Amino acid sequence: MNAAQPQPYAAPPPPQKSGGALKWILITCGCITLLAVGAVGSCVMLVGYGVSKAKEIAEAWEKAQKEGEDYIRNNAHVKERLGTVARITMSSSGGAHRPSGPADQTGLVSYKVVGSKGEGFVDLEITISGLKPKYTGGYLRFKGKRVDLDTGNETVDDQAPTPEPPPDEDPPKKEEK
Repeated sequence: MNAAQPQPYAAPPPPQKSGGALKWILITCGCITLLAVGAVGSCVMLVGYGVSKAKEIAEAWEKAQKEGEDYIRNNAHVKERLGTVARITMSSSGGAHRPSGPADQTGLVSYKVVGSKGEGFVDLEITISGLKPKYTGGYLRFKGKRVDLDTGNETVDDQAPTPEPPPDEDPPKKEEK
């Protein structure tokens, strides 16, 4: 009798390459890409928010300067000393000093005012609170005087330049020898 012969074992199939390294590389690159897109998107949103806030503040200052011009045109003390206002321009000597920051802001805005009786400078202090401008004080400077725009009180202007004496009609003649 033929003894039962063991059946030969089939050779195990060779191990498959799982592609595990490629899979993890792709997953890692995908995560890094998502993080980068999120970071860039966040930065764009923050910059956009900052720009919109800066624009709102700039618009509030423009409104404040316009209201300041209207205040100057209608101020009784300005009309009394300079006459009817013909022209108002931002003064190159003063300009607008706008502090930056989200809190209430106070700035000095200087205007050159030309009226029917003369000209002078008006310094207005304007406060921006909650993006709403508010006039908080001011002075008219002209002819060596400083006039409070609220009360009309006059004082000597310590910022006024010393006026030049008028030139002599006939300059002194040199003595001849």
